[in-house]
Amino acid sequence: MTRADRPDSHSDGPPRTTWGPGKSAALSLAAFAVIFGIGYGGEGSAFPVINRQYFGRGPMGSSFGWQQLGAGSGMALGAWVGGALFWIFDSYTATILVSTFTSIAGAVVIMSMEPTGRVLIPSWEDTVPAVPATADD
Repeated sequence: MTRADRPDSHSDGPPRTTWGPGKSAALSLAAFAVIFGIGYGGEGSAFPVINRQYFGRGPMGSSFGWQQLGAGSGMALGAWVGGALFWIFDSYTATILVSTFTSIAGAVVIMSMEPTGRVLIPSWEDTVPAVPATADD
């Protein structure tokens, strides 16, 4: 069935939307917020919890910052690599395959990590110098 044969098709203008910016900008914003929130909510809230389970009650700003740098860089590079693969292959197949394989590799790495039912690195504070370095060092 072609688009012209569809009963909801109108030849006098563009097709009407049932939801989205053409129907309701508020509904589009809500849908985006839910989809983005589900995707980021798991990652954004899991990093601090995992840091606490690995390092105990110590400061976690540095490790969390490095995690966020890695996540942000991966997201930025992922979009660029996806576009480059589409430009090279004129298809999203390679992009989907790369995304699938890297996601599986990430899942394997996560599953291979030691469970965090207890503090896994309890003596990390022993390596911290007792006296902070001065600005001249």
